[in-house]
Amino acid sequence: MDASGSALREGIKAKPYAVKPNLAELSELIGRELTQEEDIRKAVKDLLDSGIREVMVSMGKNGVMAGGKSALVAVTPPAIKTNSTVGAGDALVAGFIVGRVRGLALEDSVRLGTAAAAASVTQPGTQAGLSSEVEKFFRQIKIRGLE
Repeated sequence: MDASGSALREGIKAKPYAVKPNLAELSELIGRELTQEEDIRKAVKDLLDSGIREVMVSMGKNGVMAGGKSALVAVTPPAIKTNSTVGAGDALVAGFIVGRVRGLALEDSVRLGTAAAAASVTQPGTQAGLSSEVEKFFRQIKIRGLE
C-alpha cells in the first residue's frame, strides 16, 4: 500500500501485506516529525508489530529504511544527479515487488527497488529509469543492518 493522510491511516487498519510511506507521510501518521534514525526505526517496528509484514519508508536522497520478519535495514542510494522525483516512490515499490516475486530476500528486494527509484530520478519528467542504470545502481547501493 502506498498512500498518504487518511487513506494511509485507514488502510493500515486492514493490515496490508506491505506499506511504503515516505518520511513525511509516516511522520503525519505517527503525529510528530521523525528526524532521528531511532525514531524512524521505532515507527517501522510499530507498523510491523501491528501485523503489517513488510514496511519501507522512503526518505529521498537519504535512502530507505525497510523492515520485515527477516530484517530491519537502512539502504543508502548512490549519489546521483536528480532530474525529476515524479514517480520515484512508484519505481521503488515496483522494483521491490519484482524482487519479492523473484524470490529475493528483503534486503535485495529493497536494493532493487532503490536502484529502480534512483534510475527513475535521473530521467526527465515521468520517464522510467533505464534497466542498465538499475543494474549499475543496484551494485552501488549500501545496506546496513539495524538489528
